[in-house]
Amino acid sequence: MAENPKKEEKVADSPSGYSADIAKFQQLAAAIRERYKLSNYDLIDVLLKQKIGKPLDMIPVSIFDNKELSCLEAIVKYMKENLRFGSGKTAKLLNRNISTISSTYMKARKKMPSEFFAKESRYFIPISEISNRRYSVLESIVRFLKKKHGLANNEIARLLNRDSRTIWTVYARAMKKEEIA
Repeated sequence: MAENPKKEEKVADSPSGYSADIAKFQQLAAAIRERYKLSNYDLIDVLLKQKIGKPLDMIPVSIFDNKELSCLEAIVKYMKENLRFGSGKTAKLLNRNISTISSTYMKARKKMPSEFFAKESRYFIPISEISNRRYSVLESIVRFLKKKHGLANNEIARLLNRDSRTIWTVYARAMKKEEIA
């Protein structure tokens, strides 16, 4: 079978070492995906959206699609196992006490001892949204998805594996807190 002439032309016109650099990049990308348990989509998202020197500060909504873990347990488990953050860094970023983070992680590990894999996700929640202690973790997530992405209650319920009536109640509670402020 004949080689693609356009492909040969590109390689021939490319600077010396181009193929070797691509191979190194692919190895590095594979190592990063493996270490942080990222899908290809998540890796690309991190590369495109993150500023140099800024920590990985986005939580994929897909981590909430299980019924075993509470929202905080899922977030802490994801941050510790996928992002490889220690309890101190996790506590600081989430604006929580380190003992809260440690006990939450222990509960999450009991409920779900297997490794935590983040599936591809279309939506991400900034950690800074969850660190606002004025709202519960679930209120912060629902509030962000409604305000930032304009999602309906039933779509948020599907993403978070919750009942749409729960989402309505949580959002109404968050809006009440917003009015008081």
